[in-house]
Amino acid sequence: MTVSEMVQKFKVGEKVLFCPQATTRGRPHLRYKDKCGVIKETRGRNSYVVEIKDGGKTKQLVTGAIHLRVAGGVR
Repeated sequence: MTVSEMVQKFKVGEKVLFCPQATTRGRPHLRYKDKCGVIKETRGRNSYVVEIKDGGKTKQLVTGAIHLRVAGGVR
């Protein structure tokens, strides 16, 4: 976990990948590891609402930027 991972910014509509990190709070459940989703909105300074498909359902997860990576590699 680096500082640059903690302060990275994403735009609404950007595709991201869940990569849960070992933190004391705000970590998404490990069942969502390596799931791809789309940023729907921002919450606060560094949290995002991410919409994913889980089975046949659409779910919205709120998580910090430290648990997200850009899907498909480098920006």
